[in-house]
Order: sequence, then C-alpha cells, then structure tokens
Amino acid sequence: MCPSHPELELQLFCAPCGQVVCRECCLLAHRGHACDTAVRAADVYAHSMRDALERARPVAEDAVVNLDRLRHLEQRIELQCSQVRDEVDQFIDSYISALEEHRRSLQMQVQEARESKLRMVHGQQLELERHLEDTRNAVSFAENLLSESSDIELLSLVVPVLHRLERCCTAVGSGGGGANNLLEPRVSECLQFLRSETAGKLKDYSLFGIITTQTISHQYCTLNIESLMDVCQHQKAETMVVTRDADGRPLRHGGEKVVAEVWYKDTSHRKVPVKVTDQQDGTYLISFVPDTSGNLSLSVSVQGKPIKGSPFHVRVRTMRTHHGTFHCCSFCSSGGSKEATCGCGGRMPGGYRGCGHGHVGHPGQRHWSCCGNILRNSECGRSNLSVYQFTL
Repeated sequence: MCPSHPELELQLFCAPCGQVVCRECCLLAHRGHACDTAVRAADVYAHSMRDALERARPVAEDAVVNLDRLRHLEQRIELQCSQVRDEVDQFIDSYISALEEHRRSLQMQVQEARESKLRMVHGQQLELERHLEDTRNAVSFAENLLSESSDIELLSLVVPVLHRLERCCTAVGSGGGGANNLLEPRVSECLQFLRSETAGKLKDYSLFGIITTQTISHQYCTLNIESLMDVCQHQKAETMVVTRDADGRPLRHGGEKVVAEVWYKDTSHRKVPVKVTDQQDGTYLISFVPDTSGNLSLSVSVQGKPIKGSPFHVRVRTMRTHHGTFHCCSFCSSGGSKEATCGCGGRMPGGYRGCGHGHVGHPGQRHWSCCGNILRNSECGRSNLSVYQFTL
C-alpha cells in the first residue's frame, strides 16, 4: 500500500524518480513524470538487470582471479624484500669487515712508524750520550793540560789532543754539518693520515685513507721541462710535476695542492687556461693549449710555494700548415695521373708514382698528400727544408 495514501495500492513506477507510486501520487507529486505500470516497468528493468548481471558476473570472477594474483604478488614482494634486506645486511657487514681490516692495517702502520721513529730517536740518543761523555773527557783533559802541564808536556800531547777535539767537533757538524750531525734529529715527527687518498681494494670494496711519513718540500719538487721543448700553437702541451720530500724522495701519494699558471710574456700578460690532474701517485699532469705563438711563462707552486726552477720559460712555435690535399688517394685526387705523388709513400702498380686504394703503402683512409697524416685538423709532418736535386 502507498505510505501517503494507505487506501491505494502501489501499481505504477516513476522512471525519473526511481520510485513505485500509486495513482494519486502519480497525479500529484509525480505530475508530468514518465510513469508506467509496475508490470511493464518490471519487465523492462528485469531485462536490463539481466544484461547488467551478465556483464557483472565475469567481473566478479576476474576480481577473484586478481585477488589471488595480488596475494601471490604480496608473497613475492615479501620474499623479494626479504632477499634484498639480506643482501643489504650481507653487503654492509662485509663492507664493515673490510673497513675494520683496513683500520687494523692503518693502525699497524702507525705502530710500525712509531716504533721505527722511536728506535731511531733512541739510537741517536745513545750515540749522543756516548759522544757527550767522550767530549766531556776530552775537554776536561785539554783544560787540565793547558792549566797544569809544562811546555814539554803540552807539546808532547798536543797533536793527539787536537785530533780528539777535532773529532768531537766533526761529529756534531761543527765543520759544516752533514748526515752524521749528532745535534740534528735524523728522523722527523711527520706522520699523516690522508683520508681522501685511495687505498686500493679489499674484498672488492674501494677503500680510502693511507698513512704516510713523507712531507712535501717545494724545494725538491721537479718539473719535466724537456716535454715543453717543442710546444706548438693549437696543440695540447703536457708536462709532469714530480713531488718530493725533504730528502728528495718522490712522494707516493696525491692530494697535495699543486697550482699552475701560464701567461704570455708580452705586454698583454694574457693567461692561458691550465689543467692540473692529480695522478694519485705523487705526480701531477699539467696541460694547456696555447692559441698563438710566442713566449710563455709557466709558474708551478705546491702548498703556495714555487717549486725548483719556477717560473719556467716556454716557447710556442707556429703550427706548420698543410700544403697538400686531404684526399682518399693520389689516383682519385689527380684524375688518374701517373705523375701525382703522395706523402704517405704508397704506390700503385703500373708506373704510378702515387698511392691508390688497396695498394701497398696506402693508409686505408683519407690523408694529406703532403705528409700522409690521417688527421684533417693536424700539423703538417713534412720537413720545412726544401731539397733540390741537380746534375753537375
């Protein structure tokens, strides 16, 4: 029965409102709406519902399948995360083990350096103490000889006493110093931990940090000036700086502050960009590309102090230009001439004086006819000397 009109039955269906109504409601509240009898409407909507059901039933089945897939995916994710977690733990544990081993190695090196330095210090202490005792005895004997001996006694002992006093002075470097100077420490307190230096690999892990007892000395650092004897404009010039300690020994580590500057010595004092590359073995590669010929100055400093010989003079010569043809072969570039020659030295058979594809001497690619150089933007390798042949 209709809730609003209890005396009437619900016999109609209002499609726009989606409600079952009575005739009175259809005339009043649902006036103008598309209403139909409940029987016909039920038949229409039952048909639509069956169609929707047919479409929804596979969706439910697919949802069940996908839920099963998601459960398996969840299991695989958990398994994968567990495996990756184990890999992370294994990697970090192994890395920590390598670091701990590296720590023990570094600490052992520190201990060995300590023992070596202290052993040298104690040895020099004992030697200096013995020398002190000998010197005191010699000085005391000489003083007594001067104050209490007669002239004859003095002259009888003066030569050995002078020799002994001279030996005492020589041992402490009074005669000009030297390696055997007992008053100068034979070992320094230098001991450094260079944390940024590569220390090789351990268990496939790259490690950093080395122990060194060497201290760089700018006075003993050297530059390979011979490599700058033939510098050409527009071509890279390279030279090597070797860092050394106070004993002149090459350093075996990098990380030092090496600065290089290059400028033209003319009135412009124009600077040339310079690159300094740390080779991590105590050597530093200096490279630059001069753009014009002329005279340059190369200044190199370590730790803010100039190295031995700095600044260095560098002469830049003009680039020798090519006077030939950049061709594939003499045969092609000359139109088949037998008289055409090439700087590559190749010759075609059949009386040709120049090179040809696939024949002996041909470089296998395009090259300059004047010198045979295979690089297009290069300096001519042909000598500037002209040779003339004549018959007397």
